[in-house]
Amino acid sequence: MISQCIKFNIDEFIPQLSRYCSVGAVATFLHYCVFIILLSFTDAVFASFIGVSLGTVVAYLGHRSFTFLSTSINELQPKRFFIVAINYNIINITLMWIFLEIANLSPLVAQLIITVSLGFISFITHKYWSYKDRDVF
Repeated sequence: MISQCIKFNIDEFIPQLSRYCSVGAVATFLHYCVFIILLSFTDAVFASFIGVSLGTVVAYLGHRSFTFLSTSINELQPKRFFIVAINYNIINITLMWIFLEIANLSPLVAQLIITVSLGFISFITHKYWSYKDRDVF
């Protein structure tokens, strides 16, 4: 069953992972630009919320049209994408707390470990679930 859902082709995987990282970098850059601009007008929490919201929409659209090249209209794709995005952020916060409070890691080291590991996990999740053309929930 699972082997039918997950087909691994290295010639497709590496370029797709590269596109995924590129879209993520653009979305993150946009998030930070909006955040920095809005800091002049509002508090940091609201500025971050608006920035991450815009970045998430850009990431969804970029991954749909560039990374995973999804051409079908599938009403579950945005829902599945946002489920993964919300869980990514919850796990990110939880791991950051664990790495800082329990493991006593530096915040930069902790964030690097979290970003790489969760980034790869979210790539796999989006590839094999969020952007699948089948309505598998």
